[in-house]
Amino acid sequence: MAFQALYRRYRPQRFREVKGQEHVVAALRNAVRDDAVAHAYLFSGPRGTGKTSTARILAKALNCEDLDEGEPCGVCEPCRAVEAGTSLAVTELDAASNNGVEAVRDLIQRASLGTAGRTKVYIVDEVHMLSNAASNALLKTLEEPPGHVVFVLATTDPHKVLPTIRSRTQHFDFRLLGASLLTEHLREVAADAGLEVAAAAIDSAVRKGDGSARDALSALDQIVASGGAGEEDASVDEVVEGLCERDTARALGGVALACASGADPRSVAAAIAAHLRDGLLSLMAPDLVSLPDVARERVADQARRLGPAALVRALEAVGDAVLALPNAPDPRVTLEVALVKVTRPDADTAPAAILERLEHLERRAREMTTAAVEATSPLVAAPAEGAQPAGPPAPAPGLRPPVGVEGASPTIEPGSVPAPGDPSAGGPGPVPSGPSRSAGVPGGPAEPAQQPVRPPSGAPDAGGLDQAGTASAPRSGGAAGASQGRPSAPAGAPAGGAPTGGKAAGAREVLGAARGRRDEAVATPPPAPQKPALGSLGATRGRRPASPPTPPSRPEPAPAGAPPSAVDGGEAGAAAPDLVQLSGAWASEVLPQLSSVSRGRFSTGRFVDVVEGSAVLALPNAIMRDKCEEKRPELERVLALHFGRPVPVRLTVDPSVGAEGGGAATRPGDAEHEDHIDLDDLVDAPGDARTGIDRLTEAFPGAEVLGDA
Repeated sequence: MAFQALYRRYRPQRFREVKGQEHVVAALRNAVRDDAVAHAYLFSGPRGTGKTSTARILAKALNCEDLDEGEPCGVCEPCRAVEAGTSLAVTELDAASNNGVEAVRDLIQRASLGTAGRTKVYIVDEVHMLSNAASNALLKTLEEPPGHVVFVLATTDPHKVLPTIRSRTQHFDFRLLGASLLTEHLREVAADAGLEVAAAAIDSAVRKGDGSARDALSALDQIVASGGAGEEDASVDEVVEGLCERDTARALGGVALACASGADPRSVAAAIAAHLRDGLLSLMAPDLVSLPDVARERVADQARRLGPAALVRALEAVGDAVLALPNAPDPRVTLEVALVKVTRPDADTAPAAILERLEHLERRAREMTTAAVEATSPLVAAPAEGAQPAGPPAPAPGLRPPVGVEGASPTIEPGSVPAPGDPSAGGPGPVPSGPSRSAGVPGGPAEPAQQPVRPPSGAPDAGGLDQAGTASAPRSGGAAGASQGRPSAPAGAPAGGAPTGGKAAGAREVLGAARGRRDEAVATPPPAPQKPALGSLGATRGRRPASPPTPPSRPEPAPAGAPPSAVDGGEAGAAAPDLVQLSGAWASEVLPQLSSVSRGRFSTGRFVDVVEGSAVLALPNAIMRDKCEEKRPELERVLALHFGRPVPVRLTVDPSVGAEGGGAATRPGDAEHEDHIDLDDLVDAPGDARTGIDRLTEAFPGAEVLGDA
């Protein structure tokens, strides 16, 4: 017996053998069983889905002598004649080659003739290829055929069929087969035919079939004849792997491998596009991927590595290449250029490529930042056995520790610092040399720490180092406030002895930290308005705003014999700023540091005098003075931060301030350059004796007055 293709050998012969078209099979079987067969049917769907085979099964069922619930027996003479193609009751017409009106007229003439069977079935394949004249000639017979005639029209494009034909038929839509169903069908065929086919070959045939049973069986025939899966599948997979790895050489190598095996560049491009489409579907709608399980997992992995954006861009590039291939002088070059653009975004000037490069740079920057943070994270060393961790340095008097810091010292409000030697406070005591304990525990003793000692006569001044290597307290008024925010020396440091390099370096670090905190306090916006005591304004420079109150504790003792200036920073003895300093700093440095509301109120005033160390600020009226009185503590705080010492402010009323323009503070001596005009010396201009008529005639020369108005 001559060789017969698998799709012909395993064509379905009964309704139950049709794969994937249960909705069509059930309707036709019930119609045959109930004797309710229509006079015309229209089968539409992709190629290889069973349209013509189902029409032949219907013809067998209509002429079968032993029906079984609508199923043909396949044994009787009419069934065997239809299967062999020798039945006179079945007439097939290929409309693709017989699309003229003459072929249709001949069919109509023979339709009225009877046959040996019960029903005469006309199968018109590719009916959409009929010409308009042939379609119109078929209309009348199709609408009112003889009682023993049934028409079955098959087409792959139902939209090209005339609407008048579609309206005269029952339309059944055939669907593509799923990957799992097609794989199972191929395995059954291979087992029944005795073919030894690997699972990879079955998957390749399913992929090439793309839902069509006939195409899948033809691909299986070709794979069996060639001894295995073709190299085109491997080359397409190699190309996609090159796209995932951004390896241009690998992608171009896959194209070269496919072309060397005899594949056409256009078919290779179409296969790459189909592969990328399956990958995109695996990300967006996995249920729509019609691939075997192994191929589905591999495609999904490649899609995850590429990402949705790169997949879309690759599909667009390969799709454009497929459209350009028919008109390209060398189709392979067009495909290779498209793959280079996908793997090398810097070779593409399209906006999508530029966007992908930017996203890649941002992703790399985030990865590098994360790696740098992990590499530079501090390593916390475990303390030595038996060693106690040193507590935080005790804060200077009047400082408020940061909120939420473990072990921070309790808050000491302004004015709560006792005088040295006060018995009620416990008086100064010796400084312990052991490790300090945290003073932040309620009810615990305050943390003792070594206080900065005022240097003896002849020692370095202004924050220098004494002979013992400890920080000395500055005596100048400008640096007095900084000493309030300076942390004490580490607990346990010796109070005297020969200077050593380690002690001097530690003192320099303490001084540098204190000065840095002073600069930070100046640059930090002022806290909420509050009227501080005059003796502790310098301490507010190191305070953080809006910290919750904490229970007070015993203040830290000062060194024995230290003068009062060593505790309060020597602010009482500092000289108050004069009127020139106040006026010079008012508009350019003081006002900008105030809040917007305070700046608007104080901008109408200016400093006019300094009385007993208090700056006198003149305002234009009593109402403005009362409003500014509410913001006076904020102004005093900003002045104290600027001049390094408390500057009390008195508010007064001077109407001339408003007449002179308010906040433009003037320096003494500027009034010499102003022009003083005595209003009594001014002479009134003579009155204008002209009438209105005189003015009109002057305004309009040549005008004449005709009469009194």
